[in-house]
Amino acid sequence: MLVHRTFSRHFALILSAILLLFATSCNKDDDKPQIVTNIDGNVYHTLTIGTQVWMVENLRTTSYSNGDKIETTEPVNKNISVESAPKYQWVYGGDNNNLLPYGRLYTYYAISDPRNVCPSGWHVPDYSEYMILEDTLGGSSVAGGKMKESGFEHWIDPNTGATNESGFTALPGGYRSHSGGNTIGGSQTLGRLGYYWTTTSIDGSYAESRRFKYDENGIGDHTTEKNDGVSVRCVKD
Repeated sequence: MLVHRTFSRHFALILSAILLLFATSCNKDDDKPQIVTNIDGNVYHTLTIGTQVWMVENLRTTSYSNGDKIETTEPVNKNISVESAPKYQWVYGGDNNNLLPYGRLYTYYAISDPRNVCPSGWHVPDYSEYMILEDTLGGSSVAGGKMKESGFEHWIDPNTGATNESGFTALPGGYRSHSGGNTIGGSQTLGRLGYYWTTTSIDGSYAESRRFKYDENGIGDHTTEKNDGVSVRCVKD
């Protein structure tokens, strides 16, 4: 009987050690940076913020998730004002040096296409999904600083309030007007402004986007024309 009890204790200890090792291994896997790859072969890192999982880089794809190409214009500054529901993507200013880290700029018609610009299992968020994120970070008036990349490598001075404590790493990818320009009020938008599409439509011509500025701590609503080009972040389904 003593031998049996001793064997049982030893077996229980061995089983506990195995379970502890397995749990530790799983935790280590959870701590590893997660990545997702789209159909173009672009690799994106991801991050859990509250109850949501976000990409922490701007979208760079030139294809929908089914492999169909997203068109661009020739020349890059072509005026598309007269086009109906144009589905385009551009690198800011046509300069491929801007592709990393700023990503590409997309029209609303491209990002709302049912073929999906995000990788399979991901989507462009609607307005309410950004509100969940911003509320998680303390509200829109302070979330901008917590989401903007800190420092001045990409944002110009003063990059107000930027700590990036959320890890979202919002970037000033700029803007592409339907008329073909990249400026607002005579100033280049790259480095100053980051606009991010939502899929929430306002009317036939405008949709909601979220706006980050180099001199503001908060995040602003922006009514963006659907044939303008702005940045995209994807959130997990």
